[in-house]
Amino acid sequence: MIKERLELTKEEMRKLGYQAIDMLVDHHSELAEKQSSNVPSKKEMELLLSEQIPLKGCDPRELISFLEKDVFTNVSYTNHPRFFAFVPTPSNYLSALGDLLASGYTVFNGNWLEGAASAQIELTTIDWLKDMLGLADAAEGNFVSGGSMANLTALVTARTKLLGDKFQKGIIYCSDQTHSSLEKAARILGFKKSQYKKIRSNNNYELDVNHLKKEIEQDKSQDFEPFCVITNAGATNTGAIDSLDEIAWICREHGMWMHVDAAFGGAAILDDRMKDRFKGIELADSVTLDPHKWFFQPYELGTIFIREKGLLKKTFSILPEYLKDADRIGGEYNFFDYGIQLTRDFKALKLWMSFKVFGLNAFKKAVAHCIDLAEYTEELLQEMNNWEVVTKAKIGVINFRFRPDGTLEEEASKLNQAIVDLMLEDGYAMITTTELKGMKVLRMCIINPRTTKKDIETTLKKLGWFGFESIRKIRLEKGNSNSYQTY
Repeated sequence: MIKERLELTKEEMRKLGYQAIDMLVDHHSELAEKQSSNVPSKKEMELLLSEQIPLKGCDPRELISFLEKDVFTNVSYTNHPRFFAFVPTPSNYLSALGDLLASGYTVFNGNWLEGAASAQIELTTIDWLKDMLGLADAAEGNFVSGGSMANLTALVTARTKLLGDKFQKGIIYCSDQTHSSLEKAARILGFKKSQYKKIRSNNNYELDVNHLKKEIEQDKSQDFEPFCVITNAGATNTGAIDSLDEIAWICREHGMWMHVDAAFGGAAILDDRMKDRFKGIELADSVTLDPHKWFFQPYELGTIFIREKGLLKKTFSILPEYLKDADRIGGEYNFFDYGIQLTRDFKALKLWMSFKVFGLNAFKKAVAHCIDLAEYTEELLQEMNNWEVVTKAKIGVINFRFRPDGTLEEEASKLNQAIVDLMLEDGYAMITTTELKGMKVLRMCIINPRTTKKDIETTLKKLGWFGFESIRKIRLEKGNSNSYQTY
């Protein structure tokens, strides 16, 4: 080891690599037998990990062993087959190797001059995704860190195209089920709260088209500039897909930009049973898609697509003197001209490798499997006493709650929160709550191809037990140990 040059010997590198790979292989192979979640306290983590920066180095093999024992055991595994909270990231081992190679070779993929082959792989992979979504050949895209950055990129581009620098009267419309990253993007761009209008959703948690029309007409009559409608193609809460086709034509009628947030749900288009639900996505001006969700990739990998060719470059390209050689020599395609980042890693290698090795048919079967499992979950819940399905299974998402007969709404909320707390303490599966029209509900997002029917069955069995445990817990807190029968 030559510390002053930050180098390891060839033999040291090989031994460390074997140690790390063995650790990853064991983790992936044994993941289903582990707890899905582990949430230690801040105090516990400070005692374990807080320290002054070391002046002298340590043995790297001991450090990797420390990571295995004390760091990677104190996180929740979003690729666990029983991680059903938020939107999981199922990932796959091959893609992890892709990240290792991209990082190990230190590929800079911000311009063609420094990364011609890597840029072409990304362009090819973008074309594959465009084809899956049915977007026009002329549409362009860029890989970014995730849905938040993709949504920000879309709104910047929409504002540039339709409003320019004078956006004080511009109005953005979205559903009350739209992801919070878009509201954050609007705030970052300087739009006031009054310029970001949430349209109520209907009983299916889809954007209410009639309400949208009325709001647009009213704002136009008051001399505002309606310029963008955000739609959901797989809302995070429920998996709902808005009426994309109808909204697209409303946008065309009023000269507005239509953005489709398909970050999580877009992958469902691979299931032939779902294709009709995505009708109209090909008319969108911009689309967000997150391969690090239902395309089974590690973090961070999001995608933004823009229908009008050249618009990304028009929006983001700035050419300082120190980049003129990169523009002159590698101007065929420089990713730093197509988004916010200048420094940019080889993002698409992991996804490209996955498609090359597994093939698209394997992805289609994986997505269909998850949709089937969500529907199977709904069937089981319908047979369980004291449980009610709040939203039917939609593209891998289902909402439900524990509500014994006679339970008031406030009591039901406390019971379901208590159930989640008990499940988190148990660690067997990861489930969280959400709120729908004032109801606190349990939400399962089932998008891991390695999840089995048995995983679903045992998770629901535990939830059933925790339902009655939550009653006991709440009654004890109230100092009342009466039986469950009054529920």
